Amino acid sequence: MITNNLFNHILIDPVQNGSNKLLIVLGYATSAMAFHHLTELNNLGRTDIEIKLIIGMSSAEGISVSNHNGFKQIVNDNGGRFQCSYRTSAPPAHSKMYLWMANDEPRLSFLGSANYTQTAFNERRQKEILTECNNRDALAYFESMVNDSIYCEHPDSENMIQIFN
Repeated sequence: MITNNLFNHILIDPVQNGSNKLLIVLGYATSAMAFHHLTELNNLGRTDIEIKLIIGMSSAEGISVSNHNGFKQIVNDNGGRFQCSYRTSAPPAHSKMYLWMANDEPRLSFLGSANYTQTAFNERRQKEILTECNNRDALAYFESMVNDSIYCEHPDSENMIQIFN
């Protein structure tokens, strides 16, 4: 069970141990967190890391225009290295799952309470918890969400998800 230094334990250390792709399903995410995470990976010289994010509560609550535009900008700036999708069907997904892959093989996965936000990964602002889980189950869960989601930059995304101020 991990309760301290979540940013390094969950989002940085696996990269230093050979992982090269992160699959995420969670309720909420911010483009600021994605930007911060990618910047930290870049600072480590790891411009090869891929991130695929599915935001699960978007089908029920939509997404803010600032995060929507931010995610689209990050996708455009990172040439396929970053993907962001919104869940489009009910029920919404409030889960928080992070799965690291190495050469398309599941390597390390976590479940818990931390959304992909700077608030969640800053232990001075709020307490979160993540724990390791079964890698194959985590991959199956991620894959089960793919068909019920739409890429943030897809022309129909703004018709399928409520974009709010």
